[in-house]
Amino acid sequence: STLFPYTTLFRSRDNDVVVADEEDDDTVISKALMVECDTLDHLLQGKEVSLILIDVPGGVFPILKGAEKIINRSEKLQLLVSVNMDKVSKSVDVRRELSFWRQRGLRFYEVISATNKREIFIDEIISKRKLILLMKKEK
Repeated sequence: STLFPYTTLFRSRDNDVVVADEEDDDTVISKALMVECDTLDHLLQGKEVSLILIDVPGGVFPILKGAEKIINRSEKLQLLVSVNMDKVSKSVDVRRELSFWRQRGLRFYEVISATNKREIFIDEIISKRKLILLMKKEK
């Protein structure tokens, strides 16, 4: 397992600590915690996986990297991912990351509703900024 920095913002109001609100102009206190993490490849070693749900703001690409063996070995796999490009680290080359997964057989679909999806391409994903993305591997 690895330690991963997890930062939360708090605002102090009369000695109370509350989750930060962007519209509030109280003093911001930043608190970083080290959270123990493990990869999906390690946690699910030897298990058959058909669906992975990812809803971690800014954490999509590290999580995908930690599931690379699962993705490579799975013949049929779906990943349902909440994507918010504004939360992705500026050091991440999103186009390169998405191209990497596309080359490994994943196709991308924008989820429009519970019963409606459409294929979407890398440029569209980047320009949309926020979307629910279905990444699907079919052999």
